Amino acid sequence: MTRRRIAVFMASIDREYQQIFAMSMTDASKEFETDICIFNCQGFSDSNVTKNTQSEACIFDLPS
Repeated sequence: MTRRRIAVFMASIDREYQQIFAMSMTDASKEFETDICIFNCQGFSDSNVTKNTQSEACIFDLPS
């Protein structure tokens, strides 16, 4: 039997609610012997960093 794998996209992972939510998913994945991959799809919040929308959108191809 192959191990199940779940991909989750989350924004604002730096906030307390999202961190608690992510940790709860991680704990549940251990209990059910499932791999979980959490992707931060928030992008850059630093105004000094030039945003590249096309490159940032590539994160949605990663779970494949």
